[in-house]
Amino acid sequence: HALTELRRAIYSDPQHKWRVKDMADRLHLSEGYLQAIYRKTFGVSCMEDVIASRIRAAESLLQYTNKTSLQIAEFCGYGNAEHFCRQFKKLVGKTPGEFRNWVRETAACGERSHFGSIFP
Repeated sequence: HALTELRRAIYSDPQHKWRVKDMADRLHLSEGYLQAIYRKTFGVSCMEDVIASRIRAAESLLQYTNKTSLQIAEFCGYGNAEHFCRQFKKLVGKTPGEFRNWVRETAACGERSHFGSIFP
């Protein structure tokens, strides 16, 4: 239950400065044990989930707002917009700008598709 609550917190607060040590302390576990049970439970590491939560939030902001990539990067907990753009492209396959344009073009064509997201 505590792991599920931690995961919910990660996805609810992507801008938080998540660190494995802090997450382990929160659950009164060692860092190594937390990482092992987290991966066993969810199939990804704690930090992979943190990154996924940030990119998921960024996708939503790119789809539904006119915020700049810099504003989105900051909102999603990235101190560096270039790092954000690299991670976004690595996980989604498009830069934030390409993703936003693609979503708008897809919506304009009336297509109902999975927006190229890494998320179901």
